[in-house]
Amino acid sequence: MANFQHSVYFNSDDTQIQVPLANDGDGLLSWQVTKKPDWINVEPSGGFLNAGETVGLILTVSRHGLVGGTYREAITLTTSDGTGGIYVTMMVGSSIGKYIILGALAGLAYLYFTRRK
Repeated sequence: MANFQHSVYFNSDDTQIQVPLANDGDGLLSWQVTKKPDWINVEPSGGFLNAGETVGLILTVSRHGLVGGTYREAITLTTSDGTGGIYVTMMVGSSIGKYIILGALAGLAYLYFTRRK
């Protein structure tokens, strides 16, 4: 576990990804998420793994309040065997709406509002 590194990519529609964390050593491994960006949640955020055990870390992102663009951050995991990271890239679409005229009926225009996430 000492050199644990993993990369994940959230496209503009993804909100959750699972990342496996395994103890490939021969003793008990304690671990804890010690640093992460505010826009991502990690569950569970800490615990213990016996030799040979694996846990699935659920990464959930929130784009609320973020401007459009690409976000790159790292989640730091500190363990009894060293420090590792999960490198996260997340796409956030533009919040600018776009009106599209779809058709007209009896002289009335119908508008459809699309909003990229």
